Parts: sequence; C-alpha cells; structure tokens
Amino acid sequence: MKNIGDRKLNLISFANPIAGTGLLNQIARLDYDVNLIKSLNEMNRCKNRELPATNPMVIFLGDNNNPEPLFVDSLQSNHEFPSLAVLEAKTPTWNDKILDLCNDFLIWPCSDRELTHRLDRMISLSDQQDLEIDEDLTDTFSRHGLLGRSPSFVKVLRSIQQILNHDVTVLIDGATGTGKELVARVLHYCGPRKGCPFVPVNCGSIPDSLFENEFFGHARGAFTDAKSASEGLIEQAQEGTLFLDEIEALSAKGQVSLLRFLQSHEYRPLGSKQIKRADVRIIAATNTNLNKLVDTQKFRRDLWYRLNIVQLGLPSLCEREEDIELLANHFLQVFTKQYNLEKKTLHPSTIFHLYRYHWPGNIRELENFIHRSVLMANNQSQIVADPSSWDSSPEVPDVSLRFRQAKAEMILRFERAYLMSLMEETQGNVSKAAKLSGKERRALGKLLKKHGIDRKYYLTG
Repeated sequence: MKNIGDRKLNLISFANPIAGTGLLNQIARLDYDVNLIKSLNEMNRCKNRELPATNPMVIFLGDNNNPEPLFVDSLQSNHEFPSLAVLEAKTPTWNDKILDLCNDFLIWPCSDRELTHRLDRMISLSDQQDLEIDEDLTDTFSRHGLLGRSPSFVKVLRSIQQILNHDVTVLIDGATGTGKELVARVLHYCGPRKGCPFVPVNCGSIPDSLFENEFFGHARGAFTDAKSASEGLIEQAQEGTLFLDEIEALSAKGQVSLLRFLQSHEYRPLGSKQIKRADVRIIAATNTNLNKLVDTQKFRRDLWYRLNIVQLGLPSLCEREEDIELLANHFLQVFTKQYNLEKKTLHPSTIFHLYRYHWPGNIRELENFIHRSVLMANNQSQIVADPSSWDSSPEVPDVSLRFRQAKAEMILRFERAYLMSLMEETQGNVSKAAKLSGKERRALGKLLKKHGIDRKYYLTG
C-alpha cells in the first residue's frame, strides 16, 4: 500500500454540496490526502503552480452536466495532469468535452475497492510523468533481460542503478515469477563483482541436518564418508555473490547459522579448527511477507534486520500492465529464433486477452504461454491463441461492481489492447493508424494519450 504522502489528489467538485462531501469523505477515509478546489480562482492558482498542480485531478461532475464554461476552459489549460471524471449514475447524459480531457471516468457511488483502483491508476500516471523515462537506463538493463517501461518497474530500475556499485546486502521481495533471480544476476554481473562467481541456492532445498555442511563445507575426516575436504557454498562464492532464494524456508537452525555468518563474515568448515573469512556479497529473495513471519516468530527479527538493508520490491505483472505486450513480443522473438521459425506477430484478439488475463504466475507464466503458442502456431504468421488453453481461467468482470462500471472497465482494457496493436501494425504512424481504424486523427491521438501509449516506441529503423 502506498504511503499517504504518495497519495495526494486535487478534487474539483461541480456536484451539489451533499454529493461532493460524500465523495470527499470516501476518498479521505481511504487514506488519500485530498486538496479540495472549490472555486475558479483556486483552479487558476493551480495553473500558476501556487497549488500542487502535479497532483492527479478528480473531477466530480455529479449530476451537473453543464458546469460553468470558464471552469471547463480552465480545466482544459490544466489537462496535462492525470485526471479522473466522476459521474453520478443517475445522470442521463455526460459532458463529452470534459470526458475527452480526462484519462479515465468512474460511475459514483461505487465501492471502496473500485474507487481505490481508479485513484491509484491516476497516481500511477502521475508517477509516470514525474519519472521521465531514461532511455539509457532502460536500454542498459534491457540488454540484461530486465525489460519494462511501466512506472512501477522504472522505479525498480532506478533503485538498482543507485545500489549497483555499492557492496550492500539486498533483499528482493516479489511474487513467484516476477524475476527475482534475474534482478540478483543483474546486481552481480553489472556490479564490481562481475568477474567472480554468482552462486544461487534455493534455501528450501537444503535439509536442516545438512545446512552447515552445504554452506560452510567440511574438512577431511569430519565424518565417516568425508575422505576429502569439500568447499561449501560460501567458499564457492568467494569474492562474488551468494544468492539465497526462498530465504523464508530456512529452518530455525539455519537462520542462526546464517545470522552468525552475516555478523562477522567468518565461518568454520565442519571438522576444521581453522576459522575462515569470506568476502561474499549476500542477496536474498522471498515471495512471502517476512514482516508477518517475524511477527509470528517464524523468522528471526535480528536476521531480517541483517538482510533488509536495501529492499527491492518487484511488482507483479498485473501491476505492470503497460509492459505486457512488450514482454510478450520479446518472448516471441526469443522462441521463434530458438526454433528457427519465421517472424511471427500477435493477433489483436490475442493481445486483448493478454490484457484481460490476471497472470497469477506473472512473467514466468507469460513466457510459458508465448513459448507454447509459438510451438502450436502451425506455421502461421500470427499467434492466435485460445484463452481456454491457459493455465487458469481468464479474468472476468468483478460481479460486485455495477454493470456500467464493469462494462467501462472492460472497454478500457479493450481500448488499450486495440491501440497498442494498431501502433504495432502501423509502426507508430498515427495518420495511417487513424485511417486504418476509421477514427479522426486528433481523436485517436487523445486516445493514445489517455492510455499513455507513445508512438515513438513503435517506430522502426
């Protein structure tokens, strides 16, 4: 959940005071910091940067379909800021001019869940404006397999860049399939230890009785079958990086041994009297909330402090919606090259389903889906995928939402998938795309801006 300092909004209300107060109270109750703009003067102050203009704007029309024209003109001069139009369900018609200026719209009253989802989307768009894409940054990491341009992922890339050359312990937190080991490898191979070993180990695969032998090694004669000395994982990673995946799976005994090592970076192989000192960087990863394990005394608090010097939280794929097609096309190229096949593209219907599916397995599941689709394409130039063949059922509209809300949500998903496919087909040529889609060029440009789709990413040559 975002901190309240990151959840700031400007609320402009054209609605009657009772309805306006109702929406204001609901937003505030959800821990957003709301700045209420009540007059044209305040709107103009926002334009002149006397108010926090870069905050996303929530425009509550209510049942007022014809707000004062000066308000609309002032809103138009501030339209570069992400905005959400909120409409009352009882309103028979909507103000198209205001809707055209907004990135999204919402029917009110609505559930806390739906309101939070839409407001966070606006904040994400605001973050995207604040985080101007550094082409050198994204290009550098993309060469190492970290692909993405979504705001949440760019934040991760910036954090990686900040710590890349600092020899610090890192804890990578993310759901299964989000790319934790890939991030660990980038931290190693792009950092000062790149010429030394990278040793990955899954902590869940080490039996408790063998932990010290696996980590610290043993001397000759340490036990019956120890006919020669053996290096442990720490010695194998000397001057390099030891990556501890699924750190939450360590037993109580393993946690104590690892904590002792992290405190001094010294260890003693089993059966040896010699204490050795290790020059090893530790990177750990977890797909579990370690805070909860600490609170329930299933994970040592002092070990968590030692590991959690720098934490990198990897977003799930559904939080990186803007990256889905980019990643899918990357995997498409990888597997067509691997199997020496002709170039293939994704059919628009496939792209649509890529966006409406919820991807519980994250990037790994998307990779598997593209892999399977390439193999089953039967020499076709386009990937036309059957969603029923996926690992789990595609996402369906939330039935707790009102029909109009659910319909609007699915329309937004379709719009985005269609526009991205259109840009891919026309290689970023907006005029050609407008002609192909049957829309007026200016209207298509507004749609592209609404969904944060930049045509330059589709240019070739």
